[in-house]
Amino acid sequence: MKYVIFSIRYILLSLFVIGAGMVIVFALSVSLGVAQEDASTSNYSIGAEDVLNITVWGHDDLTRTVTVAADGYFSFPLIGRIKAGGLTVGSLETTIAQLLDKDYIVNPQVTITVKEFRSKKVFILGEVMKPGDYYLSKTDTLLEVISKAGGVTQDAGREVIIVRPQAGSAQQPARLDSKGNQLIRVDLQALIAGDVSKNLPVQNNDTIYVPKTSVFSVFGEVRKPSSYPLEKETSLLEAISIAGGPTQDADPQKLELLRTENGIQQKIVLNIKQLLEAGQGNPEYFIRDGDVIYQPRAEFFFVMGEVKKPGSYKLEEGMTVTKAISIAGGFTDKASKGKVQIIREESGKQVKHRAKSNELILPQDIIEVPQSFF
Repeated sequence: MKYVIFSIRYILLSLFVIGAGMVIVFALSVSLGVAQEDASTSNYSIGAEDVLNITVWGHDDLTRTVTVAADGYFSFPLIGRIKAGGLTVGSLETTIAQLLDKDYIVNPQVTITVKEFRSKKVFILGEVMKPGDYYLSKTDTLLEVISKAGGVTQDAGREVIIVRPQAGSAQQPARLDSKGNQLIRVDLQALIAGDVSKNLPVQNNDTIYVPKTSVFSVFGEVRKPSSYPLEKETSLLEAISIAGGPTQDADPQKLELLRTENGIQQKIVLNIKQLLEAGQGNPEYFIRDGDVIYQPRAEFFFVMGEVKKPGSYKLEEGMTVTKAISIAGGFTDKASKGKVQIIREESGKQVKHRAKSNELILPQDIIEVPQSFF
């Protein structure tokens, strides 16, 4: 037999309205707060293992906590088994109210809240404080999930990658190189800075990667030797520029690149002229994560004796005796042009020999131009 339920809640609210204006404001604010909370969960889609608090106002014997089974159903007094999986909270409230109203209670007031969100989860890996899997509550956004994981570490890179599987339930994180999965890249800096367009809603089974920032190092004859974040495609020459450019003692002809591949480090000697000719857009000369660029010190040779500008000079590729003397200003009027000698260190000793005009100069060679006495 049906019977009418009078809500004590509405009676008390009426008394407050009669009593005092301040109480009216308080009661309305509480009611609005409840309404906002209900609205935030009413569209949540229920799934297996979710824990629900079901309240039938005025019927404490029907108020209880239930867990949705793997098949999406749960049992409820008077009604029996009810399907909840796939329904929103609001839809399930309506369903239970209609079933109770049919044979048992007149105009039942049913309220459902999600006590524990267990049916939907995401994985978050990489540079976060607490990587792992997290249950989704209501409609979590990317920033909320990162917050659940304790936030990003100081080594986090500049982007977040969401891997979204095509279908099915994921029992483990999806791989970045998995075929068929959707990859969504989000600018982490913009997200943290408050760009709401980057704060995307996440979905069940998403895997969120926060990669470690890529770095490269520049050492040797540069003005600011250090390690730098690799934030975009960067060529070798751009890397030298980022490090402040070469010093005056830098070798103008070559760079050394130390790169580790498959656990093996190799040294690659590069010609600066070739780099310039290749242009900045050649992917062959882009640096990679972990690269070490070494700008070597220039090698020198010396020209002494009867030349107009004796001193030390940077050794360039293909430097001959004739060119070296020309760089040193050429012969003086007193020079003995046919008796030019090269002093070269061999096996720890300085050895002197007569120079040929087209002979190549080696590092630390001393070209000696003697004086003519005739």
